[in-house]
Amino acid sequence: MNDFFKKYIKEEKCHANLTSMIDVIFILLVFFMISTQFKNSSIKMQLPKLEKGSSAETMQKEPEISANAELIFFNGMQVSEQELEKNLLNLSKEKPEMTVRFKGDKNISYQRFLEIYSIIERSGIKKIAVEHKTASD
Repeated sequence: MNDFFKKYIKEEKCHANLTSMIDVIFILLVFFMISTQFKNSSIKMQLPKLEKGSSAETMQKEPEISANAELIFFNGMQVSEQELEKNLLNLSKEKPEMTVRFKGDKNISYQRFLEIYSIIERSGIKKIAVEHKTASD
């Protein structure tokens, strides 16, 4: 009887066809990727407006003083201590709230640094930005 059933009943292996399921998952993935809105992060800021008759080219950047053991440079031009003080006095009268950037060379002595710093202070400049490099630079 066993042979009899074998003839009429074929054994079929049960398995699920995953090909169509993978296609559906892929389509859903593409749908969600396209339909999702990405959040744009932004910073709210209020930019300054240019005054009438001025442009970005005419706006002056802050004055820069750089010095080493022997020389002083004011906005890229070599000057003496007296010329530096004279130029800074004129600038401080025009713009009393301006900031002056002071960069010292790595070979500048502390005494020389203080001499130039005191010239800047004597000229009436209240805001001094000192730029420096660490000893490892």
